[in-house]
Amino acid sequence: MEQSVSQLLLIAGEYTTCCYLGLLLLAIISERKLTSVSVTMAVVALSACVASLAVSPLYKWASDTDALSKFSWYGSWMVLDLLALWLLISLHRTLGLRVSRMGLASAAALVLLVVLQAADFIDVVTIKSNLFAPIYQLGILSVNVGLIPLLLFYWWQELNIRKSIRLGEV
Repeated sequence: MEQSVSQLLLIAGEYTTCCYLGLLLLAIISERKLTSVSVTMAVVALSACVASLAVSPLYKWASDTDALSKFSWYGSWMVLDLLALWLLISLHRTLGLRVSRMGLASAAALVLLVVLQAADFIDVVTIKSNLFAPIYQLGILSVNVGLIPLLLFYWWQELNIRKSIRLGEV
């Protein structure tokens, strides 16, 4: 059972960037203005694209067994996720947008990714037990894949709230 779940996550993980780009395109088409939804999708899609481009060179760079190589792998991902979080917060603040649940979920996912990276780095470099490796591998995939339906759910909620406001139900 665990093997089939991890295989399913790996397959789904290959398509997450395409899904994020598709969601960004839908957000641009449906929102038609800058909202928390469109800003969040832009940041998430940008982060996914940069990660897709960076994975191969980072993997080659981190293939050595020394601590500096491991730090380059984990540190690069932590910096990328923290930059995405900073961009998400900065854009909302600069544009004066109310942070939607979608934005909060994306921010929480980015923080969780940083925590997973840091925990696995500590495990690999200092403790050297590799006990955290399966949690790390499945955790990163689960966060990236699980964020897609979560974003869709919160977007659907946001649309329903806007509809209720337009109809005067709220």
